[in-house]
Amino acid sequence: MYPLIDIHTHRKEPDAAALRSIRLGTDAVPSDGSLFSAGIHPWDSEKADPQGLRQLETLPCAAIGEIGLDSHYDFSPRETPQKVFEPQIQLALELDMPLIVHDREAHADTMSLLKKYRPKGIFHCYSGSAEMAKDGLL
Repeated sequence: MYPLIDIHTHRKEPDAAALRSIRLGTDAVPSDGSLFSAGIHPWDSEKADPQGLRQLETLPCAAIGEIGLDSHYDFSPRETPQKVFEPQIQLALELDMPLIVHDREAHADTMSLLKKYRPKGIFHCYSGSAEMAKDGLL
């Protein structure tokens, strides 16, 4: 019998049975050898700099994420998260890594980029309809 495992969590406990998500520039990279994903979250895109993307290239992470678009919150101008999301998709493809995608009230723009690049990965945050979800099955 297999335990239930959350594919993605923001919990900081080292024994959490999940892939821990690290928000670059906000969270510390785990030093205990646990699996983690890392990325520039759309809420942090206003603070993002090229160094953050370069850091992603060297981290021993299992996935790129949580990354994406969020039109529900106005933490930055709408075009800023798109400028940060696309290079992270490209990097995931270069590194052959899956994405953990955040898509809140930005489905058309998110799907446009995902259809353009066709990366592998999952949706962590999704606010679209069931019909729109079928678009996510690339």
